[in-house]
Amino acid sequence: MNILKRISVLFFLTFLMTTATQDVLAKKIKGIKFIKSYAGIDEYKLENGLKILLKPNTDSPLFSWQVWYKVGSRNEQPGLTGIAHYLEHIMFKGTKTFAKGEIAQAIQLRGGVFNAFTGDDYTAYFENFSPENLELAIKIEADRMQNSRLDGDEINLERSVIVSELEGNKNHPTSVLYENLRSNAYKVHTYKNPIIGWRKDLDRINDKNMREFYEKYYYPDNAVAILVGNFDSELALELIQKYFGQYKARANEMPVLTQEPEQEAEKRVYLRRGGHTKLLGMAFHVPQFTHEDSAALNIISDVVFQGMSSRLYPKLVDAGLVTSISGVSESSIDAGLFRIIVNLAPEADIEKVEKIIDAELEAVKKDISEDEINLAIAKEEASFVYQRDGAYDEGLQIGYFEALTNDWTKYIRWMDEIKAVTADDVKKVAKKYFKPNNKTVVQYLPEEATDVLVEVETEVKKEANYGAASVEPLSPEKLDHLMDITKAKYSKKFDFPRLDLKFNNITLGDNGVQLYHRADNGIPLIYWNTYLFAGTVNDGEKPGIAYLTAQMLERGSEKKDKYEISKMSDLYGADISFDTGRETTRIHFSTITNHLDEVVDTLNEILETPKFDPEELERLKALTISRLKQEDDNPARVAKRELTRIIYPEGHPYRQFSVEQRIEALKKLSIEDVKEYYSKHYNANNMLISVVGDIDEAKVIDIANNVFLKLNSSSAKPEFNQRPEIARVEIKDAQELRIVKEDKKQTEVILGHSGDVSRLDDDYYALLIANYALGGSALSSRLGTAVRDENGYVYNIRSSFGATLGAGAFQVILGANPANVDKAIELTKKVIQEYLDKGINETELKVTKSYLTGSFAARTLSSNEDISETLSQLQIYKLGDDYIKTYNERIAAITLEQVRDAARKYIQPEKLNAVIVGP
Repeated sequence: MNILKRISVLFFLTFLMTTATQDVLAKKIKGIKFIKSYAGIDEYKLENGLKILLKPNTDSPLFSWQVWYKVGSRNEQPGLTGIAHYLEHIMFKGTKTFAKGEIAQAIQLRGGVFNAFTGDDYTAYFENFSPENLELAIKIEADRMQNSRLDGDEINLERSVIVSELEGNKNHPTSVLYENLRSNAYKVHTYKNPIIGWRKDLDRINDKNMREFYEKYYYPDNAVAILVGNFDSELALELIQKYFGQYKARANEMPVLTQEPEQEAEKRVYLRRGGHTKLLGMAFHVPQFTHEDSAALNIISDVVFQGMSSRLYPKLVDAGLVTSISGVSESSIDAGLFRIIVNLAPEADIEKVEKIIDAELEAVKKDISEDEINLAIAKEEASFVYQRDGAYDEGLQIGYFEALTNDWTKYIRWMDEIKAVTADDVKKVAKKYFKPNNKTVVQYLPEEATDVLVEVETEVKKEANYGAASVEPLSPEKLDHLMDITKAKYSKKFDFPRLDLKFNNITLGDNGVQLYHRADNGIPLIYWNTYLFAGTVNDGEKPGIAYLTAQMLERGSEKKDKYEISKMSDLYGADISFDTGRETTRIHFSTITNHLDEVVDTLNEILETPKFDPEELERLKALTISRLKQEDDNPARVAKRELTRIIYPEGHPYRQFSVEQRIEALKKLSIEDVKEYYSKHYNANNMLISVVGDIDEAKVIDIANNVFLKLNSSSAKPEFNQRPEIARVEIKDAQELRIVKEDKKQTEVILGHSGDVSRLDDDYYALLIANYALGGSALSSRLGTAVRDENGYVYNIRSSFGATLGAGAFQVILGANPANVDKAIELTKKVIQEYLDKGINETELKVTKSYLTGSFAARTLSSNEDISETLSQLQIYKLGDDYIKTYNERIAAITLEQVRDAARKYIQPEKLNAVIVGP
């Protein structure tokens, strides 16, 4: 019996036992009705129509609370595009209970992780919290549903922030292509409009029409509340009734939208932009997600477009014509698009690529094998299991299906529809929709690059700054107020366990390899990480060799080529990957439990007998070079690269080479270089292992001994295998570099200087606190408050310091309209200097400590995948087996003076280099 069938039987048996229990529970609480229980999810409804979906799991260290509104950009009127997304921003600006800034401050104070997002068909808000904060999460969303202030001044201020977000999107070629693909594919439907809105419409939005939109769509019977994770169901229902039950149903009649007429002729659009990027977009009209053809369209996506096992990968990627391709049937309430996005190699013939795709879509109309369908079904089955790893991710899936179909049970039943698809279904659906007259094509073609290096200020395009507002600073009185409004005042007794993640520390072999193992049988998944100190810092005089070696391992063994391995991974719900970072390389696999042996055997074949084929290396080099040539079309990546070239000397492992230097270096690397690097750096002298999931200790030890500990044992040399020592760099005098890219809309700025704190240093925690209060939070930090909230210069601003095995840079990253750049930089430096002069205050210290400790589980332990990575970090940085248990005490022990001293010692605003990239 396969996994999904076992799960379905278990769901049915559980259903018989729990339905009566849930009904009794609902009857205890006035105003709540139990509707049904299915697949471990309980549905209730308030008298005002609010739908409630609960999925408790007391083994989880947190809960995810999500409120989804059935309104998105689809519901916007002409001339007011973007208002749904705009309102999402304003919903953070205050309510009757929470003043401006207090929603973010309150959640930060109690250690929550939060955000919101707007789609075509929905808008959603979420908080991920430790269990004791359930009342706060429910209270915030209930208050926002009916009591948001929607202040006119705040709306005006936020306009420039949203414009900055819009301009940032337009800096990315793929975003520009996609916007044009949709706006041309649709003739009349509101899906033609970008979610963020058209630029001129954003100027029209005011407090009057925003309030009309809010009152029309934000009410209980147009929303669904979803709670997944660690909570008590009775307490949750009591709190939801208390805070949401006071509202009345609206039952507003939704306007009937004009539906898209059948497309009668092919449409073609040509975009020309500076740079090297060449993109192809194709779209075909397909029906709404609830249509019977949707499952077959998803199968076509898997078979033709997705991954190395797809039909088009060898014909396009391996042929050197494209660097990436995706084809997806977009899910939507109304008829949508099957969307294809292709990133071409700079020299590739775009017409040729389009013909290859068209030919494959024609081929699937005539022939598709049962093996291909079964492989696609296996991919979807595995995806279903992976989506249940973590409260937040599962909540997203439940909400997504409910928003699109008005029936959350389709989330569970979707796999039944996928498994029912036949070859005839696929061929019929392909013939129905992949027709020339149903096709829209957008070509994004490069013109000659317009990069210019300048040392003086250039003329900038003007943009209004729409206003400023004040934010009440965090004072002792403000903290007392926040403590009061976030305190659980209405609650039954509930035991909240102290955070203590139990795992085993096992030492293996003569090399003393450290292995952390945590068993969790709640979901049939296994995550395995083997970290090696084999990152790019070891490249030496051969830049790119660490990356190429890892990527070559993904390209086959002596027994199986890369296509066989890819098909095996898809069939077994597995992922085998080799990921290179700056200081480490990770050998990773995850798998559905009952296919563990087959996946391990394949990984063992790869590691014991890697193919290392010279022809495959040349294909990989060509693909890498094509991607490198597009790097300069991304202003943020350019800014980050050029900062390293200013603050680090030649030869330092943190200094990035130019694109031209990396291309020349790649061309020189040979298969012998790859073999040598693999032999030297991939072995048990150089290894740390962490395993989390549905696997017992004996099996873990067996795999470790028989696959990893014997790796390259004959060639292992201890002197090459240790944590890299990264030289510290003296902070230089500040420089400014401006790189003009006239085809971009937003300017990306990075301010930074070299650092002097690694993850292993004693000052790490003091600097962590100092940085978070300064700019670690985009919404509630000093920089976020001053530069974003009070002045509206930027959409986002953050500060960070790169403390890993080496002492990385201190930096501030922001994006702004060209007219606001110099003002944003000046204000940023002023805020930093004032912060250093006066120091963090006691209130900021308390709030920051509260966030860092309270959010630890939500940030690092929210899923088994996250836990496996956290255990790896414990090993890499020698944090100790008790780190998770003692983390709060480590943070609590840091004093005010330690934070002030660390900030003044390691942050030097007068030495901040500036790299400014944009129009």
